[in-house]
Amino acid sequence: MAELTFADIDLVELLERLTLHAYTLYGCFPDPHFVPVMPGYGDSPEDLAKETIKKFLDPDERSLKWPPGRGKPTRAALLGYLKEALTNNFLDQKRSKRYKTRAELPQ
Repeated sequence: MAELTFADIDLVELLERLTLHAYTLYGCFPDPHFVPVMPGYGDSPEDLAKETIKKFLDPDERSLKWPPGRGKPTRAALLGYLKEALTNNFLDQKRSKRYKTRAELPQ
């Protein structure tokens, strides 16, 4: 398979779309006055989206690479693949002991 090129992919648009997908996982709409965070982690939807793109672009990261079985990457296929990876990361964090054993301070 030829090396993946990003000539047809707008990374800013990709980040925005992944961030909107992350907001759906958090169960809310983007709001300039409120940004949800993952309890125990402090990750916002934008943090999850940035981390997903960073993992995908990092040549040393082996956990998130384009699978050759999916064929040539298109804009839609790449977005779908990264949405799936972001969702899995979100669910892994929700299942983690760090999330479950968090302590909240009284107000």
